[in-house]
Amino acid sequence: MTLNPTILVADQERELRWIGKVIARGVFAGEHYFVLGPLGHSATLLRHGEIFSGLLAPILMRGTMLQATKQGFAEMNDALKKRAE
Repeated sequence: MTLNPTILVADQERELRWIGKVIARGVFAGEHYFVLGPLGHSATLLRHGEIFSGLLAPILMRGTMLQATKQGFAEMNDALKKRAE
């Protein structure tokens, strides 16, 4: 699936957030975010996720699609952690 996301927030030191939609926002949309925050004195906490909305969200985000999305996020987070360290 190819999306043309719209950047919602681009704060270099704090947050990157965008939304992608299929057909129209009311049909199916995903608002993806990365939020950075302090974790102790010399570490950074990454909060990463996606908020799905629209009429098709409950149907599309069941079962295998939801599991594939979670697995993709976990793999991306692991790769980012390795690169950052």
